[in-house]
Amino acid sequence: MPQLTWFVTGRSSGFGKSLAAALIARREQVIITVRNVDNIAHLQSEAVLPLQLDIC
Repeated sequence: MPQLTWFVTGRSSGFGKSLAAALIARREQVIITVRNVDNIAHLQSEAVLPLQLDIC
């Protein structure tokens, strides 16, 4: 089965933060978004791509 890429919005808190943490722990491919990417830059790796995004 091909590996999925997860797109998680709102990683800063709540459900988005919990979901992203669970997916990263499972070594899934994850794109995570926040308003301030500096807050999650430490999570960047080969499998994790942090993006700055503000959803209106």
